[in-house]
Amino acid sequence: MAKTKKKDLHSDLRDQLPKKLRILGKVWTIEHVDDLIENKGSSGRCSIGHARIQYTTKDSEGNPLDLAMIKDTIIHEVVHAIEETAGLGLKERQVLGLGGGLYALFAENPDLIAWLMMAGEPVVDPEDPKD
Repeated sequence: MAKTKKKDLHSDLRDQLPKKLRILGKVWTIEHVDDLIENKGSSGRCSIGHARIQYTTKDSEGNPLDLAMIKDTIIHEVVHAIEETAGLGLKERQVLGLGGGLYALFAENPDLIAWLMMAGEPVVDPEDPKD
């Protein structure tokens, strides 16, 4: 029964996650993949050339990942997208620290996120080429 609940949770997560993000003026596609064959043991991948972030919801044994791990993975890959696009030359350890730190900041401070998203500034639609 617990596996069904996690599967439903992951399905809901995939449905709610935006399919596109605008990162430093470039539109990136977010894709769920069943397996990251080239990245064994990894739960995400960032392709700067294709402006694509891929993530999985299963570990290398096929077990469902915790929701926090999936969210952390998305933030981690977004940090890769930012650092590669901006040419920052960060090491993986630095990306791990920034990604994990940002995820913790967002998760532990929902009032900050709400404040950042308050009305007063236009919301950019990554689907709209005018934005």
